[in-house]
Amino acid sequence: KRFHNKESKIMQHSSESRRDYQFKLEEQLGFVNSTLRVAKKYLNYGHVYGSCDTSSHTIHILADAYTPIRMYFRKDSSSISLANGIELDTKLNPKYVYQTLENKFGKLNPKKFVFINEITKDTIKNRHIHFNYIQKLNESVGSSEQSLEANGIRYRAIGDSLIIKKGTYSITSDLVISDYRLCFVEAGTTFKLHPKINLVVNGSLRVAGTKLNSVKVLNAGNQPFGTFAVIGKDSLSFCEIDYLRVSGGSSSSVEGLLFTGQFAIYNSNVELKNSSFSNSAGDDGLNIKFSKVNINSCQFVNNMADQVDLDFCFANVTNCTFLPSHIDSNGDGLDLSGSYAYVKSSSFNQFEDKGLSIGEKSKVLVFDCIFIGNATAIAVKDQTSAYLWENSFESNTSDIDTYIKKKIFNAPTVYSDVGSNDITVNVLDGDLRKLSEKFYTEESNRFYALYKDFRADGTLSNKSRLTDLIEQ
Repeated sequence: KRFHNKESKIMQHSSESRRDYQFKLEEQLGFVNSTLRVAKKYLNYGHVYGSCDTSSHTIHILADAYTPIRMYFRKDSSSISLANGIELDTKLNPKYVYQTLENKFGKLNPKKFVFINEITKDTIKNRHIHFNYIQKLNESVGSSEQSLEANGIRYRAIGDSLIIKKGTYSITSDLVISDYRLCFVEAGTTFKLHPKINLVVNGSLRVAGTKLNSVKVLNAGNQPFGTFAVIGKDSLSFCEIDYLRVSGGSSSSVEGLLFTGQFAIYNSNVELKNSSFSNSAGDDGLNIKFSKVNINSCQFVNNMADQVDLDFCFANVTNCTFLPSHIDSNGDGLDLSGSYAYVKSSSFNQFEDKGLSIGEKSKVLVFDCIFIGNATAIAVKDQTSAYLWENSFESNTSDIDTYIKKKIFNAPTVYSDVGSNDITVNVLDGDLRKLSEKFYTEESNRFYALYKDFRADGTLSNKSRLTDLIEQ
């Protein structure tokens, strides 16, 4: 404005139209103001996220800002400069920069700190500052051996393998096995976990139950235990289970990971046979993430909400039974998200919500399954492709529902050998298309070929890999 005022006399005596000049002036001022608003928003943006690891006495912190942030400790006015947590790559996409600091501040209470934007000198508001704790396990937990001995568990170590001997064990403190590549549980072993207690295996697990001597994981008393979790260490990690009975768990947060099921498996090659999962008070009876999965001849019964939840898995589910608890009316039988799966010769009966729920860009083949008395037998959502062949539908309020639940996805597609004249179909979004035997056979053969190759290729399931397979 000062520049224009200074030069206004020259402009008045020029050949330019005064109306054009005024229009250009307002246009230029508008452009400058818009640029400054963007710059101000860019420079003023700032959030701070911190997690305190009580076991290592460190703070993992992200200054979610484009500018440097200074962290002041009120008690002694000491300060630390935090690098701007958002950098841009060559394509101007954001990259997040995390820092690890030694925790010299005690309990992470946001009121102990002041965070200042070093460019604008403004204080970041408290509502934009978030701290949490990575939960530490029971104080008695040390090495795997200490954890085992604290709970009176008989074991034998051979190299990098741990063998838990047959017995009935009362687990009163969190049991963590992390110093071995393999944990082997002998047939006939029973773990009775006390309320909120967790059993965690970091690595591979083999449960060697038999028909006459199954392995049991039960709650001790009337209150649910926390969770039994298996966390793979690398792409070679596996979870091989035969004749396991799990009942009476819930959910838990352990070492910064949230487990929504009484039995949870992450990042593993899974073989699960002849087992049952029941009476969970958590969200899921069984929850598996980012894994290659083969489930055969298992029962999932009376878990409070979802019986089984598979997230980003390459899965084969055969000869399984799914029955609800009728406690949570929103519970599903089998919930598949972002997965490539074949569900075969299984039954889904009496669910007040969905027997089979498929979403988040999954690709699923459903063959020779029985759906009786469900509110919705099969729900297909969010850019999912479902192939249905020779299934039986009886007394369901709706046999097939298709819709978009999350707006980031496109509409789903259902290919079925049965048309809408023969079953109850509710198509809110997407298409129901006729599926020929030739088309189904091709998809079935393609699944098994990819599944065989994928299980043998030495990599674990992951979101981008599965997306590529599904889109092919």
